[in-house]
Amino acid sequence: MLKRIIVVLMLFGFSVFQLQAWPWDSPEKKAKNIVSELEVISSKIENFDQLESLDWNLSFNKIMKEIKGSGDVIVPVLVEEISDTTNYRIFRYLCLNSIVYVKIKKTESCSKVIETLMNIMRDKNETEVLRNAAANALLTVGKSSKETGGRISPWAHWVTLLTSRKRQEIVEGLLSVAIDREEGVDKNSARWHAVRALISYSDYARMIIDSISICLTSKHQDLKAISINTIAGLGLKSEKERVRNLLVMELRKDEKGLAASQTIYWVKVLQIRAAIPLLLEALRTGKYCSKAKAAEILGDWKVEEAIPDLIGVLGTGKGFEKYMAADALGKLRAEAAVGPLIKLLGEDPGLTEKAAEALGKIGNPIAIKPLMKIFKDGEKYQVEGSKEITWALRSLGVSEQKLEELKQRKDMEYRKEGK
Repeated sequence: MLKRIIVVLMLFGFSVFQLQAWPWDSPEKKAKNIVSELEVISSKIENFDQLESLDWNLSFNKIMKEIKGSGDVIVPVLVEEISDTTNYRIFRYLCLNSIVYVKIKKTESCSKVIETLMNIMRDKNETEVLRNAAANALLTVGKSSKETGGRISPWAHWVTLLTSRKRQEIVEGLLSVAIDREEGVDKNSARWHAVRALISYSDYARMIIDSISICLTSKHQDLKAISINTIAGLGLKSEKERVRNLLVMELRKDEKGLAASQTIYWVKVLQIRAAIPLLLEALRTGKYCSKAKAAEILGDWKVEEAIPDLIGVLGTGKGFEKYMAADALGKLRAEAAVGPLIKLLGEDPGLTEKAAEALGKIGNPIAIKPLMKIFKDGEKYQVEGSKEITWALRSLGVSEQKLEELKQRKDMEYRKEGK
């Protein structure tokens, strides 16, 4: 009997020992362990340039997968480490970026993260890298799953957790940085990233446009260009008429550089037809934008009143300007351009092909004879076997049999010359 009692006690003691050693940590303890592992990995990275190497680090990828699956329980741990300014900056950066992928379900968790991001972004004593990362994160928070195409589904889900008031607080925080004249203004500054992030909050378009319009007077191209991009992007959904007017005003300034390129890009995307007079002037003088870009847009918009000026570019423009004018005239099916386009044949290989393509679209049979000559002497004009010229002849009604005869005749002449 005594032996049985001893055996039972021994088995019980062994079981207790096993249970204490069993890895049944609480979810909170597991979350802390995961983040501790992330800290160990970050301690081996000396600078931000080395972060790309983490893509090939199996341990890091394993940790990221665990973070994604941890849910709300890991949020307080990550927030604590991100907020601790005594932590190694790369560790804080990795915590901030990893929290993007956490599948948050609770409103309070979402609010904690948002508050942390806002504090970092607005703190001028913080490192620029962290401030920019916080602004970029807020950019993603404001997008719906439809806008992200499901690529950033965890964050896209957050938009459903944010109250209208919380979204307004985010916008106000981003604006406070965006219009701060004491901030830097290049692509590595928090101000630039804050302006960029505002594009996700179209429900506050009027407030945003009213505030960052001041950036359109900036002498700094990076800031002005990203401001134009944000304002125009908001114009895709709301305040459309106002945005269009602002962009036409920007185009009228006749400036050069990155901001001007962004302006003309959005004039085209938003199809701002109020800019047509300026584009016609650009064809004649090169004012407001390049002749090539004006020709491209006017051709895409099928602006028939541009035909005389486009024909003028064929005669006086430079290589690429002529190329884009020929392309536009083809899109416009401009009969008046047939003669000038024929004159371009043989001038330059690229121009010859584009002029031939335009003539094929216009469809005037007058172009058949000169095109047949180019087709026959393709080697001479460096367009032998050109698909554009062959297509143009077919479009003008030249049969496959005729093209084949021309090709055979050319081959016979080629052999007679002993080549």
